[in-house]
Amino acid sequence: MAATLEDGFHLLDIKLVAESDPGTIVELGDLETTYSKITSHGRKGNIWEAKSLFHRMPEKSIVSYTAMLSAYANNGQIANAQQLFDEMPQRIVATWNTMITTYVKNMNRVEGVEEVFNLFLHMPVQNAVSYTAMMMDFVNAIRFDEAEKLYEGTPLELRDPFCSNILSNGCLKIGKLENL
Repeated sequence: MAATLEDGFHLLDIKLVAESDPGTIVELGDLETTYSKITSHGRKGNIWEAKSLFHRMPEKSIVSYTAMLSAYANNGQIANAQQLFDEMPQRIVATWNTMITTYVKNMNRVEGVEEVFNLFLHMPVQNAVSYTAMMMDFVNAIRFDEAEKLYEGTPLELRDPFCSNILSNGCLKIGKLENL
């Protein structure tokens, strides 16, 4: 199903299927290069260049917002990522996952897990990436029982080997060998 202007997407030239929302097509065009540059600058630590490109864009789409969100995430700028996330006119699962992984990568594992879990709970739809990231955060915060409970509540179709590996590694990390 193609996205329309009513969906908040910009219809341009070529399409990109949003990995997290099967069936949703996000249209891109000449600005695709700008999205790639934002992502590249973010990965290289050039956050100011990424931010400059983003703010100069005449029109922003879900793809450009998510690229900038990733740039902030890659540079540990949680507050800027959260502000941009809050300002976004629309979000898809990939955007929510980017915000969750921003917190998982950058927050104090023990104190920040509640904030991450709250974000997870507010997601309109979770996918395998969402569950895996949340389980990883629980395991990293030495909250294995909560990771296990989340795993047990994960729909079977969203469980993948990564989830199982995270739990196994968590068992080893805290010495719960009987759970292996």
